[in-house]
Amino acid sequence: MGAFTFVPVWILQDALMLALAVWVFAYIARHERHPVSISIEVGAFALLYAGSYENLATVVGWYQYGRSLLMYFNVPLAVLLMEAMVYYAALKLVDRMAVPAWLKPLGAGCLAVIQDFALDPVETHEIYRTQEGVVGHWTFHTPSTPVSIFGEPVMNFTSWMFLVGAGAAWMMLGRWWHRRSGYNRVVGVVYPILAVFAALATLGSPLSRLVLFARVGYDDAAWTTWPPATNGQWVTLAAAIVLPLVLFAVFWRGRFMTPLDARTDRPLIAVLAGMPLVELVLAIAGGHWDFLWLVAASAAAMLLLVGGVYRAARSAAGSSGRAGTAAPAVVSP
Repeated sequence: MGAFTFVPVWILQDALMLALAVWVFAYIARHERHPVSISIEVGAFALLYAGSYENLATVVGWYQYGRSLLMYFNVPLAVLLMEAMVYYAALKLVDRMAVPAWLKPLGAGCLAVIQDFALDPVETHEIYRTQEGVVGHWTFHTPSTPVSIFGEPVMNFTSWMFLVGAGAAWMMLGRWWHRRSGYNRVVGVVYPILAVFAALATLGSPLSRLVLFARVGYDDAAWTTWPPATNGQWVTLAAAIVLPLVLFAVFWRGRFMTPLDARTDRPLIAVLAGMPLVELVLAIAGGHWDFLWLVAASAAAMLLLVGGVYRAARSAAGSSGRAGTAAPAVVSP
């Protein structure tokens, strides 16, 4: 493949993603208490964390990306920014819900998995014939197995739980350290970098085999190919979606650590609920009728989940105002 493949729809998608990233960083600058640290978080997630993982995957031959205007080695910069924005928006949403801290990375990862059902099917089927040959926006080179969803390994959907969940868990520990230090400026700069390396180590640990394949060891004939064609992938995918939702149903009582405002949070809503709608439009425009139902289900689920949280926040704020001295709907951190 040459240095650059000009596919207009990819350029448009990348431009939209870059504009959305600018909007999100502007939101961080205006609304985060410590915007420098959070900006470093998002940047480190994109370039060091997702950038390392995605480039390694292209080097070992799991998949490749079509070229675009701005590349970070073998990966379009827009892809990495998209992953970082999903991390930030998902964690920002669940972090303001009054649930145990250990549940928040699972909630963020669950939202990322559900959203990915709109993203991946469309992107892997955006295939164009150019002067360089037939080029896909995102092409898998892994062996075809029955353990797949429209040609994509099942584990790749579940990997969003691991990627976002592990990243969120370590970033939250870093934020705790930052808070305990009295918001020391050096700690605020250092903790996102350390959290990224800790998260990368987690991705490379034996825990990854358990989370992605429901397996621990390699003493199985299925491990002769990558990804291994194990039915455990279906189990872990179901767990990545169902378990966090059940836990939130158990632990969340419609209360919030800080207020939510849909108008203020429009960039976050655009990331979580808007991007699946864009993929739905692309699926219809591309005539991808075979998996249109999956993209539509993902977009609808994200609208219901994100919209439901903001409706609950508005209801909680109204109840708190009417209750006077009753228990507040917003609780102290």
